[in-house]
Amino acid sequence: RNVKVTMATKKLASLLVKVGVNGVEVEKEFRTLEKKAENLGKNLQSFSKRYSVAVTAPLIAAGYGAAKAADVQLKAEARLLTALKGREDIQQRLIAQAGDIQSRSNFGDEEIIEQQAYLASLGLTEEQIKRVIDASVELSVATKSSLDSAVRNLAKTYGGLTGELGESIPALKNLTKEQLMNGEAVQYILDNYKGYAETTLEGLGFTEQLKNMIGDLGEQLGAVLLPVIKDVVSDLADFVKWMEN
Repeated sequence: RNVKVTMATKKLASLLVKVGVNGVEVEKEFRTLEKKAENLGKNLQSFSKRYSVAVTAPLIAAGYGAAKAADVQLKAEARLLTALKGREDIQQRLIAQAGDIQSRSNFGDEEIIEQQAYLASLGLTEEQIKRVIDASVELSVATKSSLDSAVRNLAKTYGGLTGELGESIPALKNLTKEQLMNGEAVQYILDNYKGYAETTLEGLGFTEQLKNMIGDLGEQLGAVLLPVIKDVVSDLADFVKWMEN
């Protein structure tokens, strides 16, 4: 009986030792797995941040840039239509003029449309607006002045004033008030400064025109994106948040 007890005790002791040793090994394995899981979590978080910067952010920026370009164009066209008191037929013809000028110069069509809207707000007729715009792009290049300045100075001549133009172009001082109001100052610019706008395409000037063309493409893309851009950004934000989690 004593022998049996001794053997049982030894077996029990041996079993306890094995369990103890295995328990230590299991604990070590759990700690190793825990550390690996922690490292994996850090790596996933790091990846999600890099993904946000390298992929998501540029996509959002590109979409927003296109939408913003379209927004600028649409607002300019809306202001023109408002100034024309809702005359869409005239608006479309003036927009076509802006596109034509852009195709043969470095002036962007949205810049031209803004000036057309200004002239329309002054009460000028469609024909007067077209003539002032045509003369202004030539005058702007010839005198190295801004389009805005050229448009405003020529618009003043319809009120019988030469203003700054009379100082830079003395010949205009010879026109009477009636002649100015009849648009002869504008006609003088059209006759004597014709072709200056096209000179902006000489040399590397065509790169600016290419920029305007790419801008138009962006505007068209933005016009498509505008109705859904809010939902797209929201979805991307949710995706980034999911990645980070």
